[in-house]
Amino acid sequence: MTAVRPAGPGIDRRRFLTASLLGLGGLAVAGCQSTGNDSAGAATTVGTSSVDPTWTFTDDLGVTVTLPKRPERIAGLTDQIAALWGFGIKPVAAFGYQAMADDVQFTGLDTTGVQTVGATYGEINMEALLAAAPDLIVTTSYPVDPTLPYGFNDQAQLDQVTAIAPVVAIAQKGVATDVIARNAELAGLLGADLQGQLVTDAKADFDKASAAVTAAAGTGLQVMALGAYDDAVYVAQYTEDPGLAYAQRSGVGLVDLNGNDGYWETLSWENIDKYPVDVVLYSLRAMTKDAMMAQPTFASLPAAAAGQVYPWEFMSMDYRGQAIVLGNLAENLSAARKVV
Repeated sequence: MTAVRPAGPGIDRRRFLTASLLGLGGLAVAGCQSTGNDSAGAATTVGTSSVDPTWTFTDDLGVTVTLPKRPERIAGLTDQIAALWGFGIKPVAAFGYQAMADDVQFTGLDTTGVQTVGATYGEINMEALLAAAPDLIVTTSYPVDPTLPYGFNDQAQLDQVTAIAPVVAIAQKGVATDVIARNAELAGLLGADLQGQLVTDAKADFDKASAAVTAAAGTGLQVMALGAYDDAVYVAQYTEDPGLAYAQRSGVGLVDLNGNDGYWETLSWENIDKYPVDVVLYSLRAMTKDAMMAQPTFASLPAAAAGQVYPWEFMSMDYRGQAIVLGNLAENLSAARKVV
């Protein structure tokens, strides 16, 4: 999750795409009809009443999708398609913050045949998404913005996407294992073998990495996760991020933002020393480590001076993705020492 959402596509492009979709009519959605203007949290059924549904799913925004058969062609936000991929569900199209080739979530995965239909937040190529012919579009949601699925600029853009295929969102709340369980539920409904070797091996790696984090955290290190930008630094409240919340439950001493109930606390570069920590985790979706170290106030922090500035990788909420995150975190914490 990034601190600031970029602006979406221009109005002329939106008008053109809307006209194109309206011109295609019901053929664009293969018999499904969207009711994207329903109020937030209300149950929305997508499908036709004349068929006996064989597939249904209620997402974490209260939207119920009912289809005459199990969806086979899945598209969506990179964070969510990567999570389903961890259970064996390969997508047909993706949109998100960056191209899949630049996203650590897809390292080691064969993305051949997966169409990138958006590589900047809120920018989705509707023609390309339509051409991918998805049966279902998956994304995430966050408690700090509970009314709109993540990955979309506004309701109008969501309506355009829902005209192509129904959209479901999995909430990023609680701890990592909560979200993983919810993703496993959806993946199972999409045909994943939850007892197969892919999943059981990934679960074993996750359990091993979790134990390694707990062992590494035993030295009492204080840790701060952040995303840095030219104008400000956004410090993460661990309770609002499932991955960080799981790390904290596993023993990692993440800073508590003194009751801050938002996802981030915004600090100026001059106030970056507000929280004395031994380790800084920096978001790979924000400023680079070298650029941060070029800021004198950051470079003077004890953690930075000790070279204890490590990547904070946003990885998908599945056993494979979180095993990678936890394994790297355990390795970095094991190499660090108390400096405050």
